[in-house]
Amino acid sequence: MVIEIQTRYRLDLLPAIMLLVSYGVWQTYGSIRKAASSLDETAKDTAGGLEA
Repeated sequence: MVIEIQTRYRLDLLPAIMLLVSYGVWQTYGSIRKAASSLDETAKDTAGGLEA
């Protein structure tokens, strides 16, 4: 009886957990892309400074 209730409870939470996980992954991906693009800009600025 208790196991049945716990399983149903977990299945009810599954969509919310999936939503939170996908949101976390999206946020992480966005921050990594932002960091990578700022690193690219820094590299371009450095290269431009060296050429000049």
